[in-house]
This record gives sequence, structure tokens and C-alpha cells, in this order.
Amino acid sequence: MVDREVRDKAALALQRFLECETTNEEFDAEFTGLAATWKRHSDRAIAAVYGFAWNLYDDFEEHKLEGAYELDEPVLAMAGRCVRFLRSDLEYEWRKAKFIGLDWRRIAARILPWVHWEQDPMKRFQAYLGEPSGDASVWPFYRREDNEASSRG
Repeated sequence: MVDREVRDKAALALQRFLECETTNEEFDAEFTGLAATWKRHSDRAIAAVYGFAWNLYDDFEEHKLEGAYELDEPVLAMAGRCVRFLRSDLEYEWRKAKFIGLDWRRIAARILPWVHWEQDPMKRFQAYLGEPSGDASVWPFYRREDNEASSRG
């Protein structure tokens, strides 16, 4: 079930964070403020996008997504797709919707900067999704056609 009202608020909160209008703490407060609403409903997209977005920032200090915290292009593109997905009326079709803590290597890399992790974060993410019928390269969309339609819309 798509919860249009909550999705619109979540999309705005994420967009403002990506555009460096808000800090990580402001984003987290705004998005988790929606938690009471989306936990009561079955719109899994809200939980999935929040779990993904939680991995975008450092929760030990307040910051915007700029400078040392600026997102790499593939991650920024995925975050942009999240905003577009939340603005769509598509159901979230992936089996996996829990992404909090998925990028533990990011945390370890901050603590141990001399260690180089072998696997690309995007490949880890795609492997985690593990659904051959869905196109992981356009997550949270399930199909490339849906992603392309949202880009034109």
C-alpha cells in the first residue's frame, strides 16, 4: 500500500538532505518523526529508503553531505532514485527492506583508514538484494522501465 502523504514528506526530507539544506541530525529527526506513521502502515518503501539513507551519513557528528561527507556519484544517483521512487505510486517490490547497518565497512574505514576493502559498496548492495528478477542497478525501482518512466515524468 502506498501512503502518499508520508511518502511526500519523506521524499522532501531526503531531497533537502541531499541538497545540503539540512544536516544529518535534522534529516534523521525529520524522517524518524514519520516513523510512527509508516510503522503502522504497510508501505515498505518508507522503511527501505530510510534504512538505505541511514548508511549515507555519520551519526557521531553533525554534518551536511559536503566536503568529507560528500556522496560518491553512484550512491548519490541511488539516493536520487529513492526520492523519485517515493514520489511515485509504485509499490516497493523487493523482498529486502532492511538496510540499516548494511554498510558496516564504511564505519570501519573511518576507524581504520589504511585498510582497503576489496568489494565495491554497490556490488555488496546488489548481492544483498539477491533477486534475479529485479534489476538491482535501479533500486528502489524493481524494473528499469519504471525507473526510466519516473525520470521522464
